[in-house]
Amino acid sequence: MLTVDGLTVRFGDVVVLRDVALRIPVGTVLAITGDSGSGKTILLHALADLVAHDGTVTFDDTVTPDGAVTPDGAGGTNAAEAAGIDVGLVPQDGGLAALLRADENVLYPLLARGRTYDDAAARTDEVLAQVGLTDFRHHYVDELSGGQQQRVAVARALAVRPRLLLADEPTSALDPANRARVMDLLTTHARTGAVVLVTSHDEEITALADGEYALEEGGGTWRRPLRP
Repeated sequence: MLTVDGLTVRFGDVVVLRDVALRIPVGTVLAITGDSGSGKTILLHALADLVAHDGTVTFDDTVTPDGAVTPDGAGGTNAAEAAGIDVGLVPQDGGLAALLRADENVLYPLLARGRTYDDAAARTDEVLAQVGLTDFRHHYVDELSGGQQQRVAVARALAVRPRLLLADEPTSALDPANRARVMDLLTTHARTGAVVLVTSHDEEITALADGEYALEEGGGTWRRPLRP
């Protein structure tokens, strides 16, 4: 269970998010919706402890030392890792390393987490195949289209098998077939015992999620409650 209590984000005197409360069981894909500027990205970043916030975030009844779930970046130990929480983040801009190839963007974070090279390489090939990029694995980032870069970012997040996956507009640059492919992968990952949060403006994408939580004027409401 991912539990969010009283999550509030302020920038100076401006309250961007106010007392957000969520209870999301594992196995769930939740769509986070709202107009541009409503706080969707800020919510994911707060859950990832990338912005200062009040309130607490717990996962399986474990609270990280600073009250938040924090993600692994390029590797190393952090509060989430110490608490036994694996977090994957797909930033809206992809967050890929431009000097690396597609496969290296997936491979190096796995190596940084202590995987052997052979194991990390096999997992890299597996997830790149899942997003349909086997033939592009040796392409550098600037040789990939926007949609291909987006799929590499999804593959990188899935590669570590995170218990909490935060995906910010992960299908915005994709054609219909690849949008369906990515959502199927995220749903399959959730069903293995993870929680997946996906921000989107696409009604077809939100309809595939198990529920929809809409942000407006700093607060959130259930537009579509979670399916039992």
